[in-house]
Amino acid sequence: MAAICNAYWQPLYTYLRRAGNKPHDAEDLVQGFFEHFIKNNILAATDPSKGKLRHFLLACLRNHASNARDKAAAQKRGADLVTSFDAAVAEDYYQSTEGNEISPDRLFQREWALTMLGQAMEALQTEFSNAGKGTLFDALRPFLGFGPDPVDRYDEISATIGIPVGTLKSHVHRMRERWKALLFETVGNTLDNPTEEEIREELRDLQGYV
Repeated sequence: MAAICNAYWQPLYTYLRRAGNKPHDAEDLVQGFFEHFIKNNILAATDPSKGKLRHFLLACLRNHASNARDKAAAQKRGADLVTSFDAAVAEDYYQSTEGNEISPDRLFQREWALTMLGQAMEALQTEFSNAGKGTLFDALRPFLGFGPDPVDRYDEISATIGIPVGTLKSHVHRMRERWKALLFETVGNTLDNPTEEEIREELRDLQGYV
């Protein structure tokens, strides 16, 4: 449940903001939604055969927001949640997307994909830092992009960190493989007893939104 909250807080908040809600209202609605979701154990009632979890969550959020408006009951919640949220950070990030004319639904999907990538990256950075390789991580990070390899930078980075180009390329390969494994694990943590193919399907979706 903590993994789900951490994965979907930002995307759901961003969806509500793009749908026209003010910052404070969006924060209250997401907090209230997760409180309702947890207390009523709604996750136990989900049926994977009927669709993806994130689509189910978004439909539930829409219902929750509609009910909250009808009852004029959007109040500050969250004391009993399994994780904490930084609404100021979420709002700052949303403001950075305002110039992008994306629908609320599309923006939600993109934010989910970026959240998954970010969490996997943070886990990878933590592993490198814990192993005393923070400097190596910083040097290799440019090679984790989705475009072509920055070939022209191999010589530059090799000279900067003092290792042969061949060794650098080996480090890059291992880092990429580890990042893929962490991304696989991160996405899997947001699904209920997923199969390997279900996780791979989510990853294929993820690639379509970044």
